Amino acid sequence: MLFQTLYMFYLNLFVHMPEKGEELREKPLASKEKKLYLRLPSVSDARMEKLKLILNMFPGEEKLVIYFVDTGKRAGTSCIIHRALVNELCEMFGEENVVVK
Repeated sequence: MLFQTLYMFYLNLFVHMPEKGEELREKPLASKEKKLYLRLPSVSDARMEKLKLILNMFPGEEKLVIYFVDTGKRAGTSCIIHRALVNELCEMFGEENVVVK
């Protein structure tokens, strides 16, 4: 019963089933020219694996730039800049390390 409740919550939160004749539209947080910036202490940060799993849940064509403080290097990938993704990253890494521009 708990699994079914959580599953229905997930569907209602992330998936909108269109009515007849209505198109399915994802409402991203930002437009195509926006970028999501994330600052991490290092490439070997323990949270990197969880970050990869989270990013798999938000595939898209918008840019994510990850800045590593210890080396000063940047890495890039693509995702959809969605409010749920930004909120999750803020909880994981702190609001001061997550910026949408």
